[in-house]
Amino acid sequence: MKFTLTFGFAILFTYSFAQKARPSLHLTIGETYYLTSSTTSTNVQGVNGSENRVNVSVTLRLAFKVTAIQDAVYLMDVSYQSIDMRISMADTTIKMNTVTSGKLDTPSLILLKMINKPFELAMSAKGKVKSIKHINEVITAAVNSYPIRDSTKSGQLTSQFEHSFGENAIGGILEQGLEVFPDKPVSKNEQWTVSIELRAPYPMKLQTIYRLFEETAAVYEVYGDGTMSSDTTAKPLEINGLQMKYELSGTTLTDIKVNKVTGWISDIKEKQWISGNIQILDTPKIPGGMIIPMTFTTKTTTTDQ
Repeated sequence: MKFTLTFGFAILFTYSFAQKARPSLHLTIGETYYLTSSTTSTNVQGVNGSENRVNVSVTLRLAFKVTAIQDAVYLMDVSYQSIDMRISMADTTIKMNTVTSGKLDTPSLILLKMINKPFELAMSAKGKVKSIKHINEVITAAVNSYPIRDSTKSGQLTSQFEHSFGENAIGGILEQGLEVFPDKPVSKNEQWTVSIELRAPYPMKLQTIYRLFEETAAVYEVYGDGTMSSDTTAKPLEINGLQMKYELSGTTLTDIKVNKVTGWISDIKEKQWISGNIQILDTPKIPGGMIIPMTFTTKTTTTDQ
């Protein structure tokens, strides 16, 4: 009887250990992987006692070709495949995209010049972005391909495109979507914590508690509950010649499906709620500076298509 019980416990222990999972990237050299991310955001600003609402929607499709693996780090050539961005405020709507046929406006033509132009990405098996190189050069070349007589306006346009599509922006998208893996094998309903520093659209520290919610034959289903706050040590951002500091905090909820074979993201659904102030520092344009209360509500869907 003692042998039977001991043997039974051994089987149970072995079975439990076998149920441990360690999701991580397992990509193949020469293969190309895709992500399509669609984000809608509502930004409410309080200025001089009035309320301004800005709605932004952005859809990006990116291709990631694995070129090498060095010291457990994936080296990739990444390129934008398509970009669609819309900004609505008051009675004005700005549209720019790379897919509409017919005559395109200058911003859309600049975006079109960025399509299929590779830049370099190094990413660990845990989804941590190690480096992004040459994306800002891609943007600068795209802007410079259209003559803009006013050099100041050209510089501002380059800065705006880098803020929306450059190194910090793409790094934030990838880290929030891919840096979700645990340091060790986990069982169903086991939790782990991932902390990252977001650089765009505003510097913030994000700490997320993830849980392995379910495991199917094809995917790991992971649930994330995060809190975020402004990085008080970050330098002010310069946007359109203005120095800005952010004092924001918020929460994020994430549902993720990870491909069990490759570790690549199959599907992400994320919601964010952020509120606080943006401080515009004292400049000749804004003597004495300004504090703008803001709230952001953002929904993002990402797939591997």
